[in-house]
Amino acid sequence: MSKVKLDDVERDIRKTLFTADTEAFLDMIIPGIPPTDEIFDNLRYHGKHDGTRWAEYPANPPSSGKLLYEPFATISNAIIDAMPEEEIQTKMVYIDRHNRSQENIENDIAEWRPDGAGAQPDLDLQEVEKKLMEQWGRIRTHRDAVETEEVLEKISKERKRVVGLYQLWWMCIHIVYVIKVEKTEEERYSAITLLLVYMRQVLIEQLDRRFVLGFVLLFDELTLVLCDRSGVIMTSTPIDIHSEPKKFVRIIAGLSSMSPAQLGWDTTMKIYLPLSNTIELSYKAVHRLEGVDGAGRYNIHWIIDVVNKGKVEQYVTVSVISAIRSVEVCDRATVVYEVIKYDEKDDPKQTYALKRYWRPIRTDDPELYPTEGEIYEILDDGLDLEFKHAIAYHDIEIDGQVDNWFRSEET
Repeated sequence: MSKVKLDDVERDIRKTLFTADTEAFLDMIIPGIPPTDEIFDNLRYHGKHDGTRWAEYPANPPSSGKLLYEPFATISNAIIDAMPEEEIQTKMVYIDRHNRSQENIENDIAEWRPDGAGAQPDLDLQEVEKKLMEQWGRIRTHRDAVETEEVLEKISKERKRVVGLYQLWWMCIHIVYVIKVEKTEEERYSAITLLLVYMRQVLIEQLDRRFVLGFVLLFDELTLVLCDRSGVIMTSTPIDIHSEPKKFVRIIAGLSSMSPAQLGWDTTMKIYLPLSNTIELSYKAVHRLEGVDGAGRYNIHWIIDVVNKGKVEQYVTVSVISAIRSVEVCDRATVVYEVIKYDEKDDPKQTYALKRYWRPIRTDDPELYPTEGEIYEILDDGLDLEFKHAIAYHDIEIDGQVDNWFRSEET
């Protein structure tokens, strides 16, 4: 494991790791309570739970936590399958990749994918895994060859393809989780630290993500975790998935009954697919991006909502002007795009720079941290519109409320 990655996590969460009452966390973060009794009765009827424990889960701790990913994914998928169709807002499939070989691709990008995740089912992740390993094999073959300009060009193309596939893999991930065996505080800390590495990667790879939910399972004790740009909140009391099966069902079913916004997606930012002239949430469109040369978070067309004089205008990204600070997690995570108006996409009249970043706020003193737009208003006072630095600025709103998790995001 890379020391730099762990150092980054520990630095980012220093003084920003908090615990919350488990019931209060569930009530606030997973508010939509699915028909738990009905789902659990269905599962018992089909032998998934025998009244004391989950039938397909090992009765005793195995030698390694990796051996628990497959049964856990099986149980979680069974819970979702038992849900009434009308209760599902976000389709999710739990994947087990604990037995996948880890290849050290560019910057160890394969190493930092979790063994367990809840993913959008539209993209065939097993096929992506296969293609990733095939591409890596080609790179390895080229590296073993005599180094020529042609070989270096092939390596560059294969590496670009690998990075594109890797980014597509991450773009369809809803939640991540880590499973270990020993129920000790040392193991809990190790598991949460590793989980935060993955959560950090989600926030880096998914430009349209506001926060990430996940959990740590120490054999049969589950701790929920939320990670956003302000830090981390985890539940104070673990949930025993065997003795509290309905609470466990509420969590797994609840995650799928949540809307994209409740799961942390920024629904003011979507993907534009020029060939079909359609707009979709990124995780729903990702399976249609595979195979596009250079596909990835920076090389696709995003549709971004901008509020200007009380009206929502849509802009299409043409390219990325700056993404130097986009990998920052507990910071501004700034990305600057070159954009055009969506309704002028076929005949653009002008290009604009659109800047998205997170900023600190103080609810008790909102003027303490003015927005860049407010600063530009002062600087540009008296200037005509064409000479002003900013034509529009606003805090992003999700479901009618300012996106405010200790901090706020601005466009």
